[in-house]
Amino acid sequence: MAAKLQNSLTIWVAEDNQNDQFFLRHAFSELASRATLRFFERSEDLIAALNEEFTPNLIVTDLKMPGLGGYELVRFVKNDKRLKHIPVIVFSGSNDPADIENAYSLFANSYVSKPNDVAGYEKFAASFTAFWLEQASLAA
Repeated sequence: MAAKLQNSLTIWVAEDNQNDQFFLRHAFSELASRATLRFFERSEDLIAALNEEFTPNLIVTDLKMPGLGGYELVRFVKNDKRLKHIPVIVFSGSNDPADIENAYSLFANSYVSKPNDVAGYEKFAASFTAFWLEQASLAA
């Protein structure tokens, strides 16, 4: 697969918490639509979409959700030959070293602790977008 810099990003987000969805949507909307977010309240729904539709540039997942959690989503993506090139970023309220270790052992590309305020979400969105749009090359 050829690597290339992106002009915009399609990000699929597995997040069951409505407040976190709101703060992420708000923070990324400040970036002039350089990132398009699609939310899934359950990992199962995101997995079903991966099997039926085009794939996103990136996946962001919470760890603890009803049904399949973030660990299972990371495992699914990283064990599928068609999908394993998609970066998966764990975005969790947990700072537990065991959670961080487990996420990386499943080949998550990054582990980010959720911010505590709106400014933190905005900083996350800005640095996330700057890195994935301006620094990283993504597989096609």
